Amino acid sequence: MDTERTERLWQAVMNVAVAMKKEGIETGDAPARLRDAKVLLNHCIYDEHAHGEELLAAELAVEAVQGQVISLLREIGREGDFSFDLPEKMAGRSEDSASGRPKKISPNRPWARIRVPADMSLEAIENIEGVEIVEREGETITIAGGKTEIQQALKEISKVYLK
Repeated sequence: MDTERTERLWQAVMNVAVAMKKEGIETGDAPARLRDAKVLLNHCIYDEHAHGEELLAAELAVEAVQGQVISLLREIGREGDFSFDLPEKMAGRSEDSASGRPKKISPNRPWARIRVPADMSLEAIENIEGVEIVEREGETITIAGGKTEIQQALKEISKVYLK
């Protein structure tokens, strides 16, 4: 599951909503809807039982708020004054595909990008047959392998958070 792109979109929409508020432009219920979308998104990031449908729901919620904000800006003729450019990807990710999948991973191979504690030893994950740690960048790792093996790796990671 790739949550990074949705996180960046959420941040971009939130940045515009905050900038609008600072300029005294009415944002309606956009901030509240963004908070709700962030709850869904966090569920996808931190819950090992989260499914792709939940990530899709979070993404659709963020896109709906983005549409609402654009409509509000159009109404007052200020659409061009604000940018929804996504914040730059994390360092070292410039080789990623448009979907966020690292180019080192073939298009149809299951993979996951997961937050882990920066000081976490990855030995337990490395010992799972069929799981490859593709990259580690601070508190984020990208793993590839079979779906069952990835689920097993997620269980190992969740043990760290449940301690």
